Amino acid sequence: MCLFGKGQMIWMDCIHSMIYLCSPKLRSLDELEEQEMHLSDIAQHDPTRDLILFNQQRLAEIELSNQLERKKEELRILSKNLEIEKKKSETLLYAMLPKHVANQLKEGKKVKAGDFSCCTILFSDVVTFTNICSVCEPIQIVNMLNLMYSKFDRLTSIHGVYKVETIGDAYMVVGGVPVPVASHAERVANFALGMRIAARDIMNPITTRPIQIRIGIHTGPVLAGVVGEKMPRYCLFGDTVNTASRMESHGLPDKIHISSTTFK
Repeated sequence: MCLFGKGQMIWMDCIHSMIYLCSPKLRSLDELEEQEMHLSDIAQHDPTRDLILFNQQRLAEIELSNQLERKKEELRILSKNLEIEKKKSETLLYAMLPKHVANQLKEGKKVKAGDFSCCTILFSDVVTFTNICSVCEPIQIVNMLNLMYSKFDRLTSIHGVYKVETIGDAYMVVGGVPVPVASHAERVANFALGMRIAARDIMNPITTRPIQIRIGIHTGPVLAGVVGEKMPRYCLFGDTVNTASRMESHGLPDKIHISSTTFK
């Protein structure tokens, strides 16, 4: 590679020759290396030496600035992903537990069990669900339950009731817990009517006709609290739960079976 120089040309009469006093035209250590030269090859007081060192310092500062920008962008992306995962965890936690209970657990507080003097509990299940499971493919069962639960979950928000749990085809909700309300029986009853309407859009994989559900409702006192540490669950205890379950199991297909206590 050609080496260019910069300097001054002087005519010397005494020797009848032109003298060229110059410095190598280099701007960086990379160019110096390409010419197979070293910094010590340049005169100590030559400005080129200072220029190369200054440019090298500027390049190092620019590279450091670029690295900081890259790290800043990586940190921003990491923070954004962390926030997304945090929201997912909160959504999952709020789906498992009442919001105020979940917030207490997030803060590391111990959630005390609550005694509710009057609430209304609903149980429902799918008629002939055992027969459906014995004939249909697993994916058909999953799709049917997923559609059913999605519709029922939306109804819980509309009517202001709390979904306690789902086991197989069984769906359990409560009104008046964990937040006491005077209209708990009315809310659960309206929710039950909504369930019957929603069930008409869910097809039985065997008959390709709308599924039928049984619904049982009972009103009374319960004890409610968080059970478990690894997988905490908000559970209800008491005879009211058992009675509501029996109201459902002794009910008729596509009917809402309510106790006299709830009716009052």
